Amino acid sequence: MAEPDPKEIAVLVARLSSEDSFERLEAIEELARQTQLTFGFRFNDPPAEREAAIRRWSDWLKEQKRRRDRKQQLDAAVKLSGGIIDLASLKKAMEEIPAEQIQGYLHNLLLKMKVEQSRCEACHQRPATVQVTVLKGGAYRAHALCEACARERGDVLA
Repeated sequence: MAEPDPKEIAVLVARLSSEDSFERLEAIEELARQTQLTFGFRFNDPPAEREAAIRRWSDWLKEQKRRRDRKQQLDAAVKLSGGIIDLASLKKAMEEIPAEQIQGYLHNLLLKMKVEQSRCEACHQRPATVQVTVLKGGAYRAHALCEACARERGDVLA
């Protein structure tokens, strides 16, 4: 199932406050379809009960935004560090992540790093399938390249 569009969900939550009961019904049905959640909202409940459910929806939307922001912080920290984990940035980004979800975030982060690191160092587009080790200045340096870039550089014979 695709992740729901946050902007569309926010519009649907706003429609839960409509004076038109049919509009409220359509909105909660669509929210339930996209998120599998209702937070106890019933389109024909008294206004006070509907407002309490709408507050639960609003709280959920805020939490979803915080999670998206944390994920973007993690992604940015990895991207800016060139695949090296900056522990200070990682700790800051994960401060609000519930303990039971930290393992999942770290697993996804490591998978992303593995994918990023497997790209060609020269073109940054194709997967790195060739490792070229160069001795320069008394130190060895390994380069991960795609076959096309390795051929272009003369590191692989045709």
